Amino acid sequence: MFILNYQRLSDEELRSDSNFRMVLNTLYQNSTLESASLIGATHKPMGLGFIFHIYFRLQSGSIVRAEAHSELYSNKVTVRQIFDEDFTSNLM
Repeated sequence: MFILNYQRLSDEELRSDSNFRMVLNTLYQNSTLESASLIGATHKPMGLGFIFHIYFRLQSGSIVRAEAHSELYSNKVTVRQIFDEDFTSNLM
């Protein structure tokens, strides 16, 4: 079941998980997210890496979700997409 579902990262994992920190640093290079506040993150294993969904609150008050893939063997981070979240986009 762990492989099928996204798992929420705990507060300790948000501070200490090196793969998450690498993805977060890459996302903060985006001009839209550089001043955003981190709300939380989820991840799931995918092949030789992880897929992360990271939720941010922008200064305008809107919530966005960034989807990023982290490859373990090459330390490469690929930002797939940044979504605007609202109550009609399955945000619960």
